[in-house]
Amino acid sequence: MTPYPDDMIATVTRRHSAPTATWHPILAAVEQQPGLWHMVARYDNTYGVIELVRRGNEVGYNATTWADAPGDRELVGYYRKLTAACEAVQRRFLDSHGRRLPPSRSPS
Repeated sequence: MTPYPDDMIATVTRRHSAPTATWHPILAAVEQQPGLWHMVARYDNTYGVIELVRRGNEVGYNATTWADAPGDRELVGYYRKLTAACEAVQRRFLDSHGRRLPPSRSPS
């Protein structure tokens, strides 16, 4: 079967004209209970934990790596935004698989 050039051109044109969504690490955050998210990779493998923390009037997020025992988790950092915490945990997860990525350019 030979491809139809008009169909291919229409498909390419449609793909380039429609806006595409970008993926963000927050999409990997699964809320376990209010204020507690697990970062979940493919096949339901958890690789990080983000927890809402309050200090007086301030609200932030504690980001850690995943381990079955909470005492075995490593601190990734404290963040003021959930999106920034998700990005940091994702970056740590990716760095654990090989070469380190350059620093993020996002202002979070």
